[in-house]
Amino acid sequence: MVFLPIIGSRFGGAHRWLGIGSFIFQPSEFLKLSFIVYLASLLSGWEEKTRSAKARKKIKDILLPFLVIFAMAAFFLYLQKDLSTLGVILLIAMTMYFTASTPVWHVLMLILGAAALFLLMIRFEPYRMSRILVMLNRHINSMAEGYQLNQALITIGSGGIFGIGLGMSRQRFGFLPESMSDAIFPIFAEETGFIGSFLLLFLFLAFVFKGVKIIKRAPDGFCQLIVMGVVAWIASQAFINIAAMAGILPIAGIPLPFISYGGSALISELTAVGLILNISRRT
Repeated sequence: MVFLPIIGSRFGGAHRWLGIGSFIFQPSEFLKLSFIVYLASLLSGWEEKTRSAKARKKIKDILLPFLVIFAMAAFFLYLQKDLSTLGVILLIAMTMYFTASTPVWHVLMLILGAAALFLLMIRFEPYRMSRILVMLNRHINSMAEGYQLNQALITIGSGGIFGIGLGMSRQRFGFLPESMSDAIFPIFAEETGFIGSFLLLFLFLAFVFKGVKIIKRAPDGFCQLIVMGVVAWIASQAFINIAAMAGILPIAGIPLPFISYGGSALISELTAVGLILNISRRT
């Protein structure tokens, strides 16, 4: 539907949004949560069958359904030019698939296939290769492809140890692109400094450790896989966003969980947290 001429919205050359009047949302953000619930149902059901039969099922019973649903999601995300969201969904899927006691050679085959898929996507889109080159040498095209990364690093460094104060950022006034969404972490680092950035990272780690604790005490395999998927989602997306702004990974167009401006992302993330809280009440 994002490609339809009336309700589909296009920004920056990408078709990722649906617009109905003044209401605009991004369907791929809700895909993350629905994909987690689907995989949790598929994998937990497969585990129950193999446990009762005391034997491993064939490839068609678990790997084939997994590949079919992932291929459908990957196809539409590729058409939307949303490789960063596809990467997050791939990390979620791999984590859940590995956690579900599936054969190790399945996981190895999926890793090799995913690596080949991403290489092909990079090969056919020159701007993706340019982002990798900028990551390796940020002085390449510093006023074009490397502009955002250079400004992000300047913004992070401007914060020092204690920051310049909340709401006092100077880089957000026309210097750092997407300063309220994808590049919110450099602004946060500028205003709160090293201390605030460290505290933010600590909070994300606390979220992961608390999620692992809930997984261990979850009432059944379905609940365990849902929590595992949500934890993998938040952790991987936070890591990719912060690492991209710090020049460790190529620039990626994904929001920082719970921090970036954007209603679709925040609604889906808080819904996922609601699921975790519901499961934790039953531990």
